[in-house]
Amino acid sequence: MHLKTEHVLIILLLLPFGLRGVLNTPIIDSLVILGALTLLPALLLYILQRKKPARIGKLAIKRKLLTNDEVSQILYCQKHCEEKFGEIAVKRQFLTPTDLNNLLMMQQM
Repeated sequence: MHLKTEHVLIILLLLPFGLRGVLNTPIIDSLVILGALTLLPALLLYILQRKKPARIGKLAIKRKLLTNDEVSQILYCQKHCEEKFGEIAVKRQFLTPTDLNNLLMMQQM
């Protein structure tokens, strides 16, 4: 199972609350709650600011390099082989290598 960064951060944020019963003193409780409350805004900001990269197919449609039908064909092929979307698009001559490189650069922005 692959954990996302935000899942790990949430676990780390909630972990001290599991220790509250073990280290049951008012000072520890206060420190645990204060620490968690201090980290919570940073965690929420991280999750909200994180953007997933745009899909190559969506970028190509937006730039009118591919049609919806072509993207569907590529995705169908991708299910049956282990090639990347762009590799299939170039192999089927839907995109040129230059188009693909431009889309990949756009995706990273």
